[in-house]
Amino acid sequence: MNTSAEVIKHLDELTKQRVEEIRSTPNMEKQFERTFFVSCDGNDENDGLSPDSPWATLSRINKADKGGELKYGDAILLRRGDLFRGNIDVITDGVTISAYSTGKKPEIYTALKNYADESLWIETDRPNIYECADKFDHSRDVGFITFDNGGAYGIRDLITFSTEKGCTVHYIERRPFNGYFDLNTDLHFFHDYRSHKLFLYSDKGNPGKRFKSIELSLGVHGVAVGGNNITVDNLCIKHVGNHGVGAGECEGLTVTNCEFGWIGGSVLGTSYSKEGHPPSSRFGNAVEIYGGCDKFTVRNCLVYQVYDAGLTFQIQTPKDHDASMRNIVFADNVILNCYYSIEYFLYIEAQCKDNPSVVENVLFENNLMRFAAHGMCEQRPDNAAGTHIKAKWVENCGVNFVMKNNVFDESRHMLIIHKGIPLNDRYDYQLPKMEGNLYLQTPTAQFGTFCDSRRMQDSDCLVSEHFGDKEIEFLKATDPTGTVYLREEYDPETENMFI
Repeated sequence: MNTSAEVIKHLDELTKQRVEEIRSTPNMEKQFERTFFVSCDGNDENDGLSPDSPWATLSRINKADKGGELKYGDAILLRRGDLFRGNIDVITDGVTISAYSTGKKPEIYTALKNYADESLWIETDRPNIYECADKFDHSRDVGFITFDNGGAYGIRDLITFSTEKGCTVHYIERRPFNGYFDLNTDLHFFHDYRSHKLFLYSDKGNPGKRFKSIELSLGVHGVAVGGNNITVDNLCIKHVGNHGVGAGECEGLTVTNCEFGWIGGSVLGTSYSKEGHPPSSRFGNAVEIYGGCDKFTVRNCLVYQVYDAGLTFQIQTPKDHDASMRNIVFADNVILNCYYSIEYFLYIEAQCKDNPSVVENVLFENNLMRFAAHGMCEQRPDNAAGTHIKAKWVENCGVNFVMKNNVFDESRHMLIIHKGIPLNDRYDYQLPKMEGNLYLQTPTAQFGTFCDSRRMQDSDCLVSEHFGDKEIEFLKATDPTGTVYLREEYDPETENMFI
């Protein structure tokens, strides 16, 4: 292959192949201390200890976890082909959540029903604006709406306060915006935190009649992890307002063979300020650890349509807290249409030179990353810095950080942003080592930045308006075994062709 067209054709075929392989991953072959089974036609009064006496709901799993019923080494297996509504919270160390039986991976959606029901949408006093019959409090912030399995999706309108104008305005358009009555575009929606009401603009009639499926992404994690040595395997987690899998400081988190789609969009903090101003900062990643971590693995997962990052480890840490991030592997994943394919950062408050935190022993390998900053994430207010690798600040980046044999194919904005900050002399700050990666970018987009602050001046030119000869030469020097191509512009018509 020696032309970008041939390379792209190969990548399209490879993407389809890898998506099918991930979706067809077989069940785990592992012996557990005890195994609890869950199926949609089960009963929460059952003991759950066999496929013939399964539990029925995710709530029953959460009850067993919080009540001390689960023990280290136990497994929770969800039946393939079933759709479970709600979310899982697991704090018990050493638990595995996976699948059993045959068929499609078990699905987890956060909304408790499909809202494609005419009776669930009520006409308001304004033309084309409908109110949902259900209410959603702060704990169930409606971050995103997906119609007909991604055939269309909603655009969220948020209010923010403008000190310049002295009033509330639309958080992107900056026009006066005070409530649902200011909605004016098809499939835009507004979640009113004060009344807990959800409003949707539909210029083709009642949305419950217009669509066959309406999935609300609610402000919870699909799987919230609060323990160590937890494994999440062979699940399909979609329509989630916060994170697909979200964890704080932990060790031994393993996420394998999962599918994540239509993730994020909820607001980070849903209470009004003391001045009465509404929140407007949105977030949501497919898999996240926020805090120090050790032995964090994400392998053979399919990730697509994410508001923020596909995969991430990050922390803004107090000056004296050791939040080191060690022994991290992201490998063999397919990541499509995320604002950031992978994000990582270690930021230490007050630039404390004595903080012991370090990022080391990190491997990103054989990941297929395509079309960053395209798709549902385009509705972000900061829609100018999407990238496959996002590391705006990384303090104390230590030894053995390697990115090899990955594909970085096209970003609406930049391919890579790594801005390192050597904090002290305790660690020899080392940029990630790039080996054998494939880079494709359009000439109208940018490369980005790959440097630490000692060399920032020399590398500033790489944040340029266009991807051209200088950027190609820089990449060839940075990754001598890699390959670089210019490619044609992204075609929005192909947005969901692989999923």
